[in-house]
Amino acid sequence: MNTTQGNLKEKIFPYVSYRGRFYPIIPVVIEGKEKTIVYALVGNGATISLFHVSIAEDIGIELENAE
Repeated sequence: MNTTQGNLKEKIFPYVSYRGRFYPIIPVVIEGKEKTIVYALVGNGATISLFHVSIAEDIGIELENAE
């Protein structure tokens, strides 16, 4: 659902039921050599985002020499 407040347009995603509880999970498109769609849990106040190493492999990011 899209809503507009002033000049800002926001998209509202419904909470998703997972293992009997509801979470704010949204689809995220990550593009690299390949295009991958993952579903991410939206964290309130999170300062970093973590994805499984397979996502980096899917989009062509080499992590062999990463710290």
